[in-house]
Amino acid sequence: MIRKDFPKLAEHYFEERLANGLLVRVIEKPGFAKRYAFVATDYGSIDAEFILDGKKYTTPQGVAHYLEHKMFDLPEGNAMQEFAKYAGANNAFTSYTMTAYYVECTEHLEENLEILLRMVTTGYFTEESVQKERGIIAQEIRMYDDSADSAVMENLFRIMYQNHPVRNNIAGTVESIEEITAETLKLCHDTFYDPSNLIVCVIGDVDAQKIIDQVRCQTPAGKPARVERCYGAPEPQEVRNRRIEKEMEISMPAFAIGFRCPDAGRGQDAMRMELIGELAGEILIGESSELYQKLYDENVIDADFSVDYERMKGMALLELCGDSEQPERILQEVLQEAACVIKTGVDRALLDRLKKSVTGRRLRGLDGFEGTCYRMCAYYFDGAEYLEYPDIYAGVTAEDVEQSARTSRKNRHSCRSSDRSAKRRKNHAADVSDFVPESRHHCGPEPRRLHGDGEGYLLVRHYYCGRLSAGGFVYAVPRKNVRHYAGRRAGSGAVGGADRRYLRAALLLRVLLGSLPRQPHLDALHLGGRACHLRRHHRRRDHGPGSEPSEENSAAGYAR
Repeated sequence: MIRKDFPKLAEHYFEERLANGLLVRVIEKPGFAKRYAFVATDYGSIDAEFILDGKKYTTPQGVAHYLEHKMFDLPEGNAMQEFAKYAGANNAFTSYTMTAYYVECTEHLEENLEILLRMVTTGYFTEESVQKERGIIAQEIRMYDDSADSAVMENLFRIMYQNHPVRNNIAGTVESIEEITAETLKLCHDTFYDPSNLIVCVIGDVDAQKIIDQVRCQTPAGKPARVERCYGAPEPQEVRNRRIEKEMEISMPAFAIGFRCPDAGRGQDAMRMELIGELAGEILIGESSELYQKLYDENVIDADFSVDYERMKGMALLELCGDSEQPERILQEVLQEAACVIKTGVDRALLDRLKKSVTGRRLRGLDGFEGTCYRMCAYYFDGAEYLEYPDIYAGVTAEDVEQSARTSRKNRHSCRSSDRSAKRRKNHAADVSDFVPESRHHCGPEPRRLHGDGEGYLLVRHYYCGRLSAGGFVYAVPRKNVRHYAGRRAGSGAVGGADRRYLRAALLLRVLLGSLPRQPHLDALHLGGRACHLRRHHRRRDHGPGSEPSEENSAAGYAR
């Protein structure tokens, strides 16, 4: 066992690679009540085509996600029942590049970890159980098909990439999962769930050596497979369509604009490119930028607007997404801002502030066990050390960001747009900017834990009731009084074809209405002066209840 220290973060972890190739990392957090165990495999939805021992395999879309579902089956029963015996809250998710399983508890970590390890390494598949799960997964696919969030992002990837498997749905299609058999699942489990392709990460008030010894005793020897992954032919310079639209029953057009960037590669260099892309997006149209404030004040974008740099094996892009009637204007404004940055250069003072802000945000994120485990494992699979990000940030210069903007501007001609647009509903979501509180309701000396039916919970000290000048009743929860909200998924289809704003409100109302007085007419739910929102999960599928772990211009997409 070795100890790795990161003095700039005042953090450290213990690590050991076992004889079977499995890597174990443990972060000791003395005094913390929660204990968290995370097991991940370097295998996601884009790994559908691979060469194993010289033979090429092409598996149906959705195998990684299907396998995630079936890993909860054990010869003696279901793993969820086993976790329940020891009060372990467990779940799993599949992303484009990773499949992960996790459990959290306050007691009985040893028992819960044993179940988690046995579940992931066993692999129990029968044709009967595989057939039974097919209908469940098909329903999940249809649910996501009803989600505007999922639709717009999938369409964006589909037009930006002609060959890369990121263009395929993580869960596959209703047709593709019909091709998945027990033999298919066993092949992929044997190939990608070998201990040499796994990492175990544990955080909490634990003894690192005991955890490592337990994992060593409870994982098999393994047989590392010689696997070469295939991610399609090189992408052409031009994408096929500049814009794609899909009609959905939503009240406000939703959009996604993508700028395809050069492949960032792997390792610390890839992390550096990711940070440069993140900073470039913040400078162009991040929340602290003048352009963001201008478009927000003019109601071109709302609080749901986001800018993110996304990368994975063989692809990278800068993406803008949100709700707007004017996605074309947003695209043109961003291009003009990029041209201005190229001409005048990046404001050094602004860049320094953004670097400190992003570093601080990531530093605060280390208090969250789920996010820490996820990032440590994701960067490990990518050949990088996540906790070294302060040093990488320090090396990013204004010239790096300017070059990123220059590349985007240069590739403007090849950008593609994805638009998920829709029929208009007569009952538009309410504008809460003119909210007038009529009464304030106290929840008592202690914050009230308001439960929903499995969707999450909210801790509040007080809330307001009031009306809009245009009519309609509103609940308002001041952001500073919100202690915690754990939502399952935004866009989960819980309200059928409703648009995102109504869906968000509905999910939160399911949490609140059990404890708050009912009103005859409720138009909106409001948090801290902005529309309430849940964490987005565009790029992963969650298994089971209570889950949560969230380009310059080569392609662009927007939706209404």
